[in-house]
Amino acid sequence: MKVKEKVQVVITTKKEALLLLLIPSRGGFWQNVTGGIDKGESIKEGALRELKEETGMTLNNGKLVDLRTTFEFVDKDNGKSCKEHCFLFLLKEKSSPSLDGKEHESFKWVKIEEVVKEDYKYESNWETFQKAKKVVLIS
Repeated sequence: MKVKEKVQVVITTKKEALLLLLIPSRGGFWQNVTGGIDKGESIKEGALRELKEETGMTLNNGKLVDLRTTFEFVDKDNGKSCKEHCFLFLLKEKSSPSLDGKEHESFKWVKIEEVVKEDYKYESNWETFQKAKKVVLIS
């Protein structure tokens, strides 16, 4: 069975993390940027594309850091095996994302030390945030 490649991107400044609220029809919960890799796209290219699609942010706004972390799971919607590659997008300065409304309806900035496990629906989102936080604190 072919594994679907996906990405997850935690967005932070040195002090705050950005959480995105999915629209109700997609679950209505807080999360990081997530999405699939398109055919012919590298994992990094997919992460940058999803980042731009979901927030309007590009490498002009910050830097992408490969967290060298992956999660394997079965997608509850389609039953396909997935492998999710995790990244941190460290912003040069705090800015408001440009949400398209088809996926996310709102966002919030939370001080890094105040982000809690309950802010995320999925354990993998929390674990990825924890890895990203360590990178942010030493950078």
